[in-house]
Amino acid sequence: MEYNTGWVEHEFDIDARTGKVLDYERDTDD
Repeated sequence: MEYNTGWVEHEFDIDARTGKVLDYERDTDD
């Protein structure tokens, strides 16, 4: 993820592009 801003430290956070809540357990692969 080229737009990583350190949100992986949170259980959930907002996707900067879509404004949707992401589950980091699914998305930290990148």
